[in-house]
Amino acid sequence: MGTGKGLCRLRNGRVTAFSGRNGLAEEAILQLRGDDEGNLWIGCNSGLFRLRTGQLDDWAEGRTSFLDAVPFGEEDGLQGAQCLAEFPSQNGSSGKGEEMWFSTTKGVVAIKRRGLQWNRLPPTVVIEEALVDGQRVALSGSLRVAPGKQSLEFRYTALSLTAPGKVAFRYQLEGLDRGWSELTASRTARYPEVPPGKYRFWVVARNNDGVWNEQGASLAVVVVPFWWGHPLVSPKPCRRRRQPPGRPLSDAAGPPAGD
Repeated sequence: MGTGKGLCRLRNGRVTAFSGRNGLAEEAILQLRGDDEGNLWIGCNSGLFRLRTGQLDDWAEGRTSFLDAVPFGEEDGLQGAQCLAEFPSQNGSSGKGEEMWFSTTKGVVAIKRRGLQWNRLPPTVVIEEALVDGQRVALSGSLRVAPGKQSLEFRYTALSLTAPGKVAFRYQLEGLDRGWSELTASRTARYPEVPPGKYRFWVVARNNDGVWNEQGASLAVVVVPFWWGHPLVSPKPCRRRRQPPGRPLSDAAGPPAGD
């Protein structure tokens, strides 16, 4: 159900409020429709979004921490993405007709309840280049960072000709990040300070209709420590001069006192 502060689910007497992450806005839900293919369509001030109802259930039950709300806008034929409050319709705007109706600031939008043609081709993901301390470096299957260099930047893209502006990404630097990033349209990932160690940078992408390339692309990264910080190098204790037999420890640093 839609509320003044976002989307909620009421089941078995329990209310679950869905987090405003990954494109799902924490704002008033003005219109809410369900199609015949297991999708929930959400109209609000920031636009029109589609979510799989199964994914909402998984999130509510703790089986996933990610909500993938697919936005719709001018690239999809909408004259205006901003939706208005609910309005009465002769066909019943929330009924079970062949189409779902949404009111926007620039007219009425009709969406079929079934049979929509989706882009089911996952985008090809490519890591284009990497920068170390702001300088481009050559990539040959891996990235080796010299001692004293810590700032890393990865630039990537995804090839999807249907609606390239709606491609979205998630990334992580395995070995440093605790998990995947939030959903982003940015094609750059920046890490201002990466300590010495071995890592792997991963990036995955989805197309305009929410189809993911889960294999994505990856790059092995090695940040080399200075030689004295290498785990195989440890400071050796200074060798102490052997004490002659019978001489007191206090006298070991100098000759015996004269008579």
